[in-house]
Amino acid sequence: MPGMMRVGAGANTPGARMASGWAAAPPVICGDRVVFTPHAEPVLNCLDLFTGRLLWKKKKGSFLYVAGGFADRLLLVGSDSVAAFDMADGKAAWTHKLQPSEGRPCGRGVATDDHFHLPLSSGQICTLALSDGNVSSRTYLPESSDEGAVLGNLVMSQGLVLALGPEGLTAYEQRGRRLWCGSRPHWRKIPPTAGPC
Repeated sequence: MPGMMRVGAGANTPGARMASGWAAAPPVICGDRVVFTPHAEPVLNCLDLFTGRLLWKKKKGSFLYVAGGFADRLLLVGSDSVAAFDMADGKAAWTHKLQPSEGRPCGRGVATDDHFHLPLSSGQICTLALSDGNVSSRTYLPESSDEGAVLGNLVMSQGLVLALGPEGLTAYEQRGRRLWCGSRPHWRKIPPTAGPC
């Protein structure tokens, strides 16, 4: 597709989806707590970082992965929701239920400042406030993207949004300083580069 930088064949493959089931994650340290999620067991374990003592356990349920620890909360992404849990006791602080029209998570999201940006199978990035789980904005793939394109895992670096799917990498450049706005943003496509990176 002209105008999009791609690495690998078939980037943004239509129909690509996150696997159902738990995705492996390294331990997450948040303050004086560490959360460990054994892949073969259906639980999250929260331990005291200094003593290793078990503080609380929680069933993984329909959650797919640990998105990270932010302030005193653990963020989990599920097949149809995103939820934050207090690190102190494992109790739910907030839950954002995804609507069927939004689609399902299609990759790992990324946190910036006090927001979490979640890629969805509907071709949008849903931005949630980490404080309360409310939607701050929705950002959509450019209209000229491949039909049925899926974002994949997100990374932000130096003004670029990188989306890594199962078969390739797509880079989008933001126009201006503000990328995340309430409705469809204005995107400028990056021409393919010549020569080695």
